[in-house]
Amino acid sequence: INIDRINFNMPFTKKFMDYGFPLTIWIFISTFTMMADRYIINEFNGYSEVGTYAAIKDLVTKISTFTILPISIAYSAKINDAWNSKDMIRAKKLIRDALLIELIICVLASVGFLFLCQEFYLKILHLSGKRLFFTSGFLIVSAFLWQAALFFQKPLELLFKQKLMVLLILITLVVNILLNLILVPRYGYPAAAVNALLTVSLYSVVSFLFSRKFLNKNILHSQALPEVIRLNEQP
Repeated sequence: INIDRINFNMPFTKKFMDYGFPLTIWIFISTFTMMADRYIINEFNGYSEVGTYAAIKDLVTKISTFTILPISIAYSAKINDAWNSKDMIRAKKLIRDALLIELIICVLASVGFLFLCQEFYLKILHLSGKRLFFTSGFLIVSAFLWQAALFFQKPLELLFKQKLMVLLILITLVVNILLNLILVPRYGYPAAAVNALLTVSLYSVVSFLFSRKFLNKNILHSQALPEVIRLNEQP
């Protein structure tokens, strides 16, 4: 390796760190947000309760991830391509299309899962109880909503608003922990499932609102810029 030929590009490195480092923090906090409820359930309700809850949550998380993954990979590439081509309106339309497909998959997968889950729990996981179906319903919807939230926040990623994303997910984590500390000791793990849906809904709504705000602002700016240049070029 010829060290003399290594070119250290400071502006590129700064841009890389501004994008990558906050995104790494976001991934860490979001992962902890998905797991924090288990620690609280274990603390107040014991290993049996947290084991049941974890089995259900891991199952629905895998279902939502693997059913949405092909859509996520395909549309993320298309969205990035449209964005890099400065076609923000097309990128916005692609996000809507991806969310519509996700909604259809969510409905079909959720209905199928809830129809079969009781038999699966009884014969495969050897779990039984009235709370399983209630918990499964809230967790499967929250899992698919989280997949949708990753598209809601896409404009924030592309506009380098990672610090805002970190703030939003941190607020979501705090709300999730507080709700679980209040409700789990009294109602058990079904309360954690309800809280999961509430906090994911919070993050989805807030990230959608901020994404729409910044994206529409950017689209208006990109549409107005050519007109300003044309007027300036007139004699």
